[in-house]
Formats: sequence, structure tokens, C-alpha cells
Amino acid sequence: MRWKRMALRLGLIAMIVLSFYLSYLIWLNPSNKTGLDTTQSGDTTTEKEVSSRSMADVFLPLKLVSVTKGNAQETSSEVVIKKVLKKIEETKMSNPKLMEYTTDAEFEANHQLTDGLELTLMNEMSLAECIELLNLRLTLNQSLTDKDLTFDHAQIDYKTATFRFLNSKKHYIVTVAFDGDFDKIKSLLAENEASWYSVVLDSSLISSQYVTNKPIELKLYSYISSVQSFTLFRDSFFTNPSNAKSSDDSSDLMIVDQSEIMTVQIQDSLVEFRDTNITNIDDNLYKASYQYIRYLGTNYGNLRFMNRNGNTIDYRVFVEGYPVFSTNKEGLVTTSFSKNRQSDSWSVSIDANMNTIQVPIPSDQTVQIPASQTVLEELKSQGADLTKLTALIIGYKWNDIKDTGVVDLVPTWYVNYDNHWQESDTLLKQFEESEDD
Repeated sequence: MRWKRMALRLGLIAMIVLSFYLSYLIWLNPSNKTGLDTTQSGDTTTEKEVSSRSMADVFLPLKLVSVTKGNAQETSSEVVIKKVLKKIEETKMSNPKLMEYTTDAEFEANHQLTDGLELTLMNEMSLAECIELLNLRLTLNQSLTDKDLTFDHAQIDYKTATFRFLNSKKHYIVTVAFDGDFDKIKSLLAENEASWYSVVLDSSLISSQYVTNKPIELKLYSYISSVQSFTLFRDSFFTNPSNAKSSDDSSDLMIVDQSEIMTVQIQDSLVEFRDTNITNIDDNLYKASYQYIRYLGTNYGNLRFMNRNGNTIDYRVFVEGYPVFSTNKEGLVTTSFSKNRQSDSWSVSIDANMNTIQVPIPSDQTVQIPASQTVLEELKSQGADLTKLTALIIGYKWNDIKDTGVVDLVPTWYVNYDNHWQESDTLLKQFEESEDD
């Protein structure tokens, strides 16, 4: 056992040394700080074509709930969700109908599943955006496209052979005929060895959302972190990266091409990109923001859509189906759009941290977290207004291990409360302290 521990330590040390060496090559090599040369620019398009991530992968629903004879279980497995979405994409939908309800009870009675599945989109999207982002085979009639309808959940009801788009806040549902092979979907769910957790509906805590009712045990992950080269972000954000010119006269690196400008804060590993003249924006800001982050590929990690607040859209790195949260915005890319007053053009700003997790370190450690039902009950008992809580999700908390280049990812409950993501324990502490005052 002693020699195994020694071998593991030596392997870890070797990986850390390799990480620092790669960071040295990226940042301290002077050739990386000069203007773009012909060889670099010639490779840009080819690299983009290879590394581009699909829209379906980036906007993958965050959770899937499978309901059989009234018993529900939930998974965040990307493998399972992708396979189910593939079946949905192949299925023709027709005859969309809008149903509106006045009360919580009436709404829940008309969408509660006994046999079927539910997908959590986490943020509200218009019907047209849902169809485009999830690549659905559905044509809308004019009466629906004229309405300002948004949705945060989708369902397949095996019994009625329907697909539903749900808005749990405004109490309306668009139901469409769904000509799918339900047996294939059921067998697909049964054959995948994903992690499934028992869930229930508890309207006394949160309306129309499933919550876990038992503690959950999850793996604790450790990674070696490294700093990505600024060229990854330049090639992804700029319209014509080969035309961009760089200057490192100050402590920061600046890259410019016409209305596009990117500032790299080398000391803090931060990137800020701005473009004040975008003319090719349509009504779908999800799609517009996707065009900027798609070419980060997998080099930056498994980047997926996480949250939208107005015209600001956040993407986060995901590990094993769960988003990564950090205090210094590691693993986070934020895109913000604004309409220019003097013209029909738009402006965009993009902020990102260049620190990423790269090499996983083997570990068998696990952490137990409480049921989400327990988390909500504690928040409610301390005075939290649960109508302001729009989402509750497991995330991995980024913990830097000082002077090692190693990051621990710790399973933690996160809540979106009053349009702000934070740890559930942090929010709970705020209410406890306000009660003491």
C-alpha cells in the first residue's frame, strides 16, 4: 500500500510540473505576444471547423425526470439526455394548441405526469427559440407566433401521446401531437447506467418542480488547472482573427480589429471582448451568443448554457452533468447584448476567465449532500420567500488548493434567488443573520 501511495504522489507531482511548464510555454514565450503571423491566420478557419460545438450540446436541458406509474426519478446525465433528445428530434410533431389556467391547482392537474418524462430548460425561452435550439420538427401557426409565449419545461406524456411546453409561472401549456416510439424511449432510459435520484412534487415548497427527497452521494473531483492562451478567445470571438492586431505596450494585452477589441489582463487571467457594431443579430439572442462561444470547443471545457437575465446570457463549464461555480468566475463566460440608440446595430460584451480545469486526478472520495426538499424547508423556515427562488441545482464548487495548481470540485446546492445564483448555505446564513439582528 505504501508504494502505491508513493506512486500516486509522484504521478501527481509530475502532472503539476507539466501544468506549470505548459503555462510557461503559453505566457512567457515572447512569440505568443506579437502580432498574428501568416501561419497562425492560415490555420484559424480549419481549427474553428474542427473545434466548433453543436447548438444541441451547448443548450442541452439541465435535468431529465422519468415518471413510471407515478414514481419519478431524476438524472443530469448528458449521455441519457442527448439520446432522448435525439429521439425527440426524429419525431414529427403537429397540431399545437395553447391552454391557459388561472390557478396553481388547475395548472398542475393538467400537466402532472403518471407515465412520461420531463426536461428542465432552467430559463424561459420562446416557443420559436425552443424549436430552433432543440432542433424540433414542429411548424407553428401564426396565432402562436404572434403571442409572446415563453417556456421553462418540456414534457412527453406517454398516455396521451403528446409533447408539452410548460410555463410554470404564468400557468399556460402548449400541447402538440407527438408521433414517437415510446417503447424505444423507455428502453433507452432503462439500459443506461446513469445516476438516478428519487424525486417528488412538493407544491408547498416550490411550484411545478421536482425535488429530491433523500440525501445524495456524489463524487468529489480533483483537476489540475491551467491558463488557456489568449489566442483561443481571440479566434473564437473575432469575426476575422487573421486581421486582428495586438499590442503589449502596457501590462495588459490589447487586440483590435475595426469595431472589435479584446483586452487580456495577463496578471488576473481575465479576457474582456467588446464589439460595438453588430448588424447580423436576429430576435434569438441565444443563437447570437452561441456564435461567439461555439469555437471555444472543448479546449475550455464542457461549456453549456446556464442562465439568462434580460440580454445577459451565462455559459458555464459542466462536469459530469453539473455546472461549476467559483468566486473568481473560473469556468464562466458571460455575454451581454445592448441595442445601439443611433442605429439598428447592436453591441456585445464578453467576459471570461482563462483559468480552466484540464487533467483529472483519480479519486474515490464521495460527499453526501442533503435532499433538495430539506434545503428548501430550511430556507423557508428562516424566512426565505420561495416565490423568488426560480431554480435549485447541484453544482460543483471550485476550490483552489493553495500553491499546488490543483482544484477540488465539491458537490454543493446552488439556488437562483431573486435572479442571483449563490450557494444555498450562503443564502441560508444571510437569513439567519438578519433574524439575529
